[in-house]
Amino acid sequence: TYEDRFNLYRIEQELGTEIKTIPPQIDLAVYCQ
Repeated sequence: TYEDRFNLYRIEQELGTEIKTIPPQIDLAVYCQ
């Protein structure tokens, strides 16, 4: 539904902001399991 898409978009925006704050030295393999 439109509401579900809006919630997914909002979550992606929040995750995007969090990802930007992660230091670059973190092993990306942790996120690729």
